[in-house]
Amino acid sequence: MRVLLSCFLMLSLLGPGLCLGAGEGVLSFRPLRENLYLQQGRWGNNLLLVLGFEALLVDTQYEARAESIRQAAQALSGAALRFVVNTHWHRDHTGGNEYFAREGAVIVAHENVRNRLGRDQRVAFFDMDVPASPPAALPSVTFSRYLSLHLGAERADLIHLPEAHTDGDAMVFFRNQKVLHLGDVVSGEGYPFIDPGTGGTSDGMLAAVDRILALADEETILIPGHGHPFDIRALKGYRYMLRTVRDRIAVLIAAGRDLEAVLLAEPTREFDERWGQGGLKPREFVGLLFEELSRD
Repeated sequence: MRVLLSCFLMLSLLGPGLCLGAGEGVLSFRPLRENLYLQQGRWGNNLLLVLGFEALLVDTQYEARAESIRQAAQALSGAALRFVVNTHWHRDHTGGNEYFAREGAVIVAHENVRNRLGRDQRVAFFDMDVPASPPAALPSVTFSRYLSLHLGAERADLIHLPEAHTDGDAMVFFRNQKVLHLGDVVSGEGYPFIDPGTGGTSDGMLAAVDRILALADEETILIPGHGHPFDIRALKGYRYMLRTVRDRIAVLIAAGRDLEAVLLAEPTREFDERWGQGGLKPREFVGLLFEELSRD
């Protein structure tokens, strides 16, 4: 049985312009901490680090949104965009790459992001094909485990989170400000999508959250790829939800239950009020985890 993906989430992964419509509103950045600004909107969260005449942007949303992001950043500071960082390969985080590269920015990401953007991809769980990005959209600087980018006295640490949401996830840690951009390893809107077709796993997601918790403290602001910012207490609640639902489904699979029986057991029941209102609905999240764990 195939659990159907919500239309909004599926279109979000497909890329340039497919989800965009009229009435998107004016995009703007707001101050978050010193030298650091947040754009929080329907199509994703961007961080902008500004120091003097240079800036660094985290994620680029879709191609159709790139010009609006550039205008908002220039209205804020007038600084030239030196670096663009992708937190992973999905098009709602990389669709504006080509635009910003042509504007002179250096695109930086994990090496698996470049590999996946450079070839046709298949998001197998949703029977969806994603064509390769144009060469200009590919990151020109890549890393395997860890990379630091510097703008004067400011520093952004890029840390690979293996086999989590995808195989190319990177969190971006602004150490001076105690701010972490987490990409889609953490969902602020609802149940998280784990992309098993491009290297994502629930164990990797849990390991990634543990690594974030090891870096964060009570003062740290945690920015998910979509939705409202987290604090460390909220992240612990997210981890508890993910661990609990995953373990419940694993136990049911070990007992020989099929997907219909697992759905009837309602393994997400006490979490649905908080996490079931986003793009990925409870039945879809259970189906995603069931398909992954059934292969173990």
